[in-house]
Amino acid sequence: MLQEPYSSQQVSVETIAAIDQLFVPAIYNGDHAHFVGKHLQMFTQLSSDFEGLLGQSESLASVAETICAVGYVIQNVDSHAASTAGVTAPLSLNEIRGAALATEVFYDFPLFYVEYSGQFGGTAAVNAVATVLSETYLLYGGGIDSAQKANAVLSSGADAIVVGDCFHEDREAYRQTTRVDQ
Repeated sequence: MLQEPYSSQQVSVETIAAIDQLFVPAIYNGDHAHFVGKHLQMFTQLSSDFEGLLGQSESLASVAETICAVGYVIQNVDSHAASTAGVTAPLSLNEIRGAALATEVFYDFPLFYVEYSGQFGGTAAVNAVATVLSETYLLYGGGIDSAQKANAVLSSGADAIVVGDCFHEDREAYRQTTRVDQ
């Protein structure tokens, strides 16, 4: 199970025990707080009161193993994710490609996520990013509500898709998204 908190207050002894990975996004087109500031805040809290936050049974090393840094772009500026992260403009295809390359070669993050959050963004960004990544996994999320869209994104180079709204709003449509060719 994965958790992607948008606040360090969402991480607790219970959540660490229940998850396999804790995704920590570094949002390239968000405000400073969501690229660096929240990370500093989270690790400052962990280092200053580790036992108080996560209990004596956890070790810093075991918690560190669950943390997975994710290079992240939010392309739907009207989404809740964008307003939370301070995103005011989508990135161009060249900027998305640059963010993906920085994710892989500069930051050495294992994942890069192109998020359209509630709307289908097509395959152009996935095509652009897939050409520069060799070690980093490419995730796409946004508006996947059919097997056709899922297949299009996966065929364009995404390693995995994230299905959110469809899962909650239309279970039959969600089941269709799992019928992919790959």
